[in-house]
Amino acid sequence: MAANDADMAENGAVKVALEVFLAMN
Repeated sequence: MAANDADMAENGAVKVALEVFLAMN
């Protein structure tokens, strides 16, 4: 369960980073 939560948090961080990257270009 903890590993799943960590994966969800990581996916969320990746999505945010991607959105910021796209916004800067």
